[in-house]
Amino acid sequence: MRSSHSRLSARRRARATGGIPLLPRRIPARQILQGVARRRPRLERWPTLPILLAVLALALLLGGWTPRTSAIAAQSGAPALAARQQLASGPRTVARWFDPAGRTAMLLALLESQGQAPGTLTFTLPSGDEVQAQKLGPLLVLARELSQLSPDATFDVATTVCGPAKLLAAKAASGAGIAQQVNMVLGIHIGQGGLLAYAGLNYTVVSPASPVLFAAAATSCVLTSPQYEMKAGCSDLKSPCAALLTPAQAATQYDQSMVAAAAQGNWDTVYALTGQAVTAQYSSTAAFGALMQQQVQRVGRITALTPAGAPSAIQLNAQGQAYFVAQDNMTLDHNGSTSQKLITSYYVLEGGGWRFWFSCGAGSHC
Repeated sequence: MRSSHSRLSARRRARATGGIPLLPRRIPARQILQGVARRRPRLERWPTLPILLAVLALALLLGGWTPRTSAIAAQSGAPALAARQQLASGPRTVARWFDPAGRTAMLLALLESQGQAPGTLTFTLPSGDEVQAQKLGPLLVLARELSQLSPDATFDVATTVCGPAKLLAAKAASGAGIAQQVNMVLGIHIGQGGLLAYAGLNYTVVSPASPVLFAAAATSCVLTSPQYEMKAGCSDLKSPCAALLTPAQAATQYDQSMVAAAAQGNWDTVYALTGQAVTAQYSSTAAFGALMQQQVQRVGRITALTPAGAPSAIQLNAQGQAYFVAQDNMTLDHNGSTSQKLITSYYVLEGGGWRFWFSCGAGSHC
């Protein structure tokens, strides 16, 4: 067993490598949503926090102008390699969608995994509670279709699913750990090759004293005035889903926002286009921007980011995370001294759009 001292040392070494915090290999949707709901400042816990920022992912990881920076850069391969291995894991066992604004999520099991049968659907509520349904015909059909689907396929389907489900409390009351039986009406719209989705949910708790027989209402399976909605690029059951940027468009958009922010000192757009694994560490956009600007003064300003080639195709890992990889030639100016580096950047799909995750330089096994 590792001592508390060795664990502390490991954490300190992880901070010193300059790696952006990576998503756990399997992270429950309720944990993601609870983290987004809190969004508390964590500056006091990160004495080396600036090296977590995108500008240092683009600069310090490549080697810098001071001995300390160079030491950090020399150790930066491990976090990048860990992230790459995480994304490369497959085959895809689940499809998942996340609505950061509404703090809701939906997950559909495509293959047998961790005791969940294919077609098992979990809808996470803003409270962290989950409504889970199994063995419903339309969900089984949808899971089979998505398991055979490539991200660039033409796919747009809407359906309404009605049937029994379970309400699983995020924090079960003392002595009340048994899931509640509910009757569910769930409308689902999936588009853009399965990458974007909408879901609207209504449910009623079944009383043990007077259970509601769902079969009686099965003929009128219609979603009206949903209690909860999950919008990840699609707004309802009928309207076309929003057009998702291509990898080339998304990478260009982020590159342009980085160069403009470094020149003008306004980091709002960069913040909006950066993944929550990074931005959730900051209390506000202003806090993020202030630290970014400090790093520009200390490390240098990115004056140009130009594509080194076409981005990769959209890929999916085992946990249903969509991502792509892009390479850029980066030009840095530090006190009048110009340098160029080749960087590799990873982008992940969050909600209905692409978000920057992390970058690493040549030779870091990225």
